[in-house]
Amino acid sequence: FLTYNTVKNNIHVENKLITFAKAGTGELDFDHLKITSDLRPMKLNYSAQEIQNDNYLKQLDATYQQRTAKRERVIAYSLIDIDKKTMRVNEVDEVQISPTQNVFIYPDSSNIFIEKDRAIKFVGWFVAGKFEVHSNKGFFDYEQFKVSIPSSDEAFFRVKPLKKEDGTEFIPMTSSLSLFKGEILIDNKDSKSGKSSKNYEFPIMKSSGETRVYYSSKDIQKGAYDSTRFYYVVQPFTLDSLDNFSETSLRLVGELISGGIFPKIAENLKIMNDYSFGFATQAPAGGYSFYGTDTKYENKIVLSNNGLQGAGTINFLQSTSVSNKLTFLPDSTIGVAKFNNLQTSTGVRYPSVVSESAFINYQPKKQVLLASSYREIPLTMFNGETNLTGTVSIDKTGMIGNGTLQFKEAIMKSKLFTFTDDDINSQNSSFSLLNRYAKFGEDPVAIQAEGLIADVSFKNRKGLFNSSASKVIKFPANNYYCQMDKFVWMMDGESIEFEKSKGGESTFEAGADLAKDNFFSLVDKQDSLRFKSLNAKYDLKLQTIFCQKVEYVQSCDARIYPDSMKVNIRKAGIMDPFSNAVIVANYISKYHKFVNANVQINSRKLFEGNAKYQYYDRDSLLTSVQLTSIKSNGKYTRGVGEIPEKDKFKLSKEFDYFGKINIVSSLQGIILDGQARLNHSCKYEKSWMSFTDTIVAKNIQIPIAQNPVNAKGEKLANGFLWRDTELIDSLRIYPSFMSKQETSDDQFMFNSFGYIQFNDKANEYQIGAKDRLNKKDSLTNILTLHLGTCMVAGEGDMALGINLGELKTQLYGKIEYNQYEKKTTMNASAKIDMEVAKDVMNGFANKLKVVDEFMPIDIKNPGYNLANTFTHWTNRKTMEEVFKDFDEDKLRKMPSSLENTIILTGIKFESYATKGGGKMEKGIISRDSKISVVSINGIPVLKEVDFDMFYSQTYSKESGQGFSWSITMPNERFYFINYAMDKKDGTLLFHTNDDILKKSITDIKPDKRKAKNFKFDVAEDAVGQALVAKFKGYFLYR
Repeated sequence: FLTYNTVKNNIHVENKLITFAKAGTGELDFDHLKITSDLRPMKLNYSAQEIQNDNYLKQLDATYQQRTAKRERVIAYSLIDIDKKTMRVNEVDEVQISPTQNVFIYPDSSNIFIEKDRAIKFVGWFVAGKFEVHSNKGFFDYEQFKVSIPSSDEAFFRVKPLKKEDGTEFIPMTSSLSLFKGEILIDNKDSKSGKSSKNYEFPIMKSSGETRVYYSSKDIQKGAYDSTRFYYVVQPFTLDSLDNFSETSLRLVGELISGGIFPKIAENLKIMNDYSFGFATQAPAGGYSFYGTDTKYENKIVLSNNGLQGAGTINFLQSTSVSNKLTFLPDSTIGVAKFNNLQTSTGVRYPSVVSESAFINYQPKKQVLLASSYREIPLTMFNGETNLTGTVSIDKTGMIGNGTLQFKEAIMKSKLFTFTDDDINSQNSSFSLLNRYAKFGEDPVAIQAEGLIADVSFKNRKGLFNSSASKVIKFPANNYYCQMDKFVWMMDGESIEFEKSKGGESTFEAGADLAKDNFFSLVDKQDSLRFKSLNAKYDLKLQTIFCQKVEYVQSCDARIYPDSMKVNIRKAGIMDPFSNAVIVANYISKYHKFVNANVQINSRKLFEGNAKYQYYDRDSLLTSVQLTSIKSNGKYTRGVGEIPEKDKFKLSKEFDYFGKINIVSSLQGIILDGQARLNHSCKYEKSWMSFTDTIVAKNIQIPIAQNPVNAKGEKLANGFLWRDTELIDSLRIYPSFMSKQETSDDQFMFNSFGYIQFNDKANEYQIGAKDRLNKKDSLTNILTLHLGTCMVAGEGDMALGINLGELKTQLYGKIEYNQYEKKTTMNASAKIDMEVAKDVMNGFANKLKVVDEFMPIDIKNPGYNLANTFTHWTNRKTMEEVFKDFDEDKLRKMPSSLENTIILTGIKFESYATKGGGKMEKGIISRDSKISVVSINGIPVLKEVDFDMFYSQTYSKESGQGFSWSITMPNERFYFINYAMDKKDGTLLFHTNDDILKKSITDIKPDKRKAKNFKFDVAEDAVGQALVAKFKGYFLYR
């Protein structure tokens, strides 16, 4: 402004100061042009926590961070292109041109280009007063002080509120100008400062070419007005005073192109109350052509952000729609109207439909009218019989619809109904029946169903519903649903009838006896309880499902067959108890059947009650057993009862029983815990015997303990025993078959235990191990009682029942008692061990082997039964090895497990009781003078020898038990062996005319001829002769 000359000591006033001063006083014009380039980081004046808690601040902060990052990359405020003589100014948020006229530029990319004489090129938003336009290529001419907009994306006005309730802030209009191009004169070029108060008409906008206003926003009737068919064409116009024009006076000249709704409407645009461009006009006399048809529209027409609207009456076929607010869309007219469709019963049949306020959609080109329920007001149909919340569609072929039909006591829903004057049809509908008898707090819905083919007739007052088998029909009050083929609803009735076709099961289900259930419980605790019913009725008053043709209900593993095939389901899913029902359990194996059952089914897994059990014995004879309880535990069914002795119950004709009975469905038999007794006519005592086991009627096998007792706790015996008594007359062998043991000290010769059964083919009771009875084993003991002969017989391991001290004898074979002969006989093989010097026995063996007169034996002879005997004493492998060596003539030595002192076979014993020498003798005597010697000390002998035996028995507390053997050679050699017990000591004496054998014994020192409680020696001749004489007497008096 000033220059100070220190030499001349004066001040020079520059022209700049004079210009500045004149501008300040108004003598000269100036501008407000202001351009700011800002490279500083952009930050919000909020804490990090405040920004994090506010979504708007978070978005703004992200934008600031992006702008800051961009600014960091900018190397200069501006760059000058010397060749083009332009300057690019960076990071410009706003260009102030005239704050007086409110004119600003907001560049999109924060960049502008300044050319000669302050001309500016930009892309972005240009604001001039109330007008805002987004320019694709804007140009500010400083000299002429105007902005040219050759093309734009969008232009709109920001106007003052039209209503007091809209506040005081400027409001952007909802309508915009598209395709705008033109220029905006900011102010007089000599008044860039805006100092002239006479330039009130500035800014001035001059548009060039047509401008359009579109109504295609989704906010306007959901985008129904396609911008290619429906728009307003604004003719070129000039608008001054952009900063303060009157909103109510603004008019834009042009015409509406309505997409064929009406012809072109030449009505000026104005700002409507909803801040859109529109108009309100009256159709001319004679009306407008309507949708290109002969129909004329003669009422008011309003264009706004609500679309193109009007009012009037639509008469279509037999319907009338009267509305004071219709909206005209390119293909239809919609609005809320008073609607009435008349019932017609001839030709095309239509029902009556009325509504004080229905939403109408008239489609003239398709010749269809849709009427929909509006807000809370339904369509009343069929002369008030039902209300529709939904839509009906009317055309010249009839009426269809969709939605919810509300009857007096029912509700129907469908996406497609077909209506006539008195029928409703649907191929896919839902149906809910309300219960007029429901009490407070109870579910008001009686039936719910979906996927139904429906045919409702008001003429017949009934509805017929067909359902595919997979669709569900619910009974809410009963907590049940079913799958039925069809049901009938009588509108004025109190029940609903259901029906299902027979069958429906797959081939697999039918073959597996698995019914396809169609009634299902929804009660959680009932675990999807289900059953099949072919007919059912729902009683509204009783709120009960009465199911018929129910073959059975399956609970747990049981099938429960109701009497008369009826099942009733009460409220809350409670099934009526069954009376006189039949139960089969389990349903796969069908092991058990119960009748006269009184049962309460509680769930798919649980039921309880009482019944009679149907017991069929081996001969299929039926006995009904009353059970105190039958119930399931979720896994299987169990029946419990008790059979009293007075009932004389029989497991079969051979077995009596009383006691507890327990039936478990997974087991084929019945579990018994009580007393069993044999039922036969033989003269053996019959005792009740306690046992607990599972019994199968077709093959009764009752467990027999090794030491059984009867119901009184007394010992029972199964086998052959020596009666132990001081009275020699009573000392005897007696058989016992489930009879009391005569004395507790009686010695068993044969004993069998395990199980008892009756073999019907053999006509005998059998006692033995289960495998033996089931013929899986032929080695273990078996005891039989033949009912024809009353003969008791045993086979297997036997004993002499005579105390022989350290001399051990094992027998294996058969034993029998003949009631008529009063004798016990035995056919056996024997394995005998005694402490006699090996040289003695070996010499004896070799002597027997070489006697040609003794017949050789075939150890494979079935009569000897040595295969079983050897297997029993050793094992099958050893037996097979012996037999193989025998077949190959290589049997030189017996296996170590058969190196006993003597092995004999073919022994035939019988009980002995007679007087000899004036004294009663009891014992066992050989019946045949031939006994086969298999081996001695492991040396195979294999000879049938002249051999007699006698075993003497006495009272157990007395001495005298023992035996005598007599072996005779063809060369008049004889060998007599006598064994006698004296208390615990046994003495074996040899009496023979074989001097070599005698010498082999006498050469052994006396102390070597002794062992524990045992000794052997040569008998003195007199003693030996006396023993032989006594021995012969046994056979003489036999």
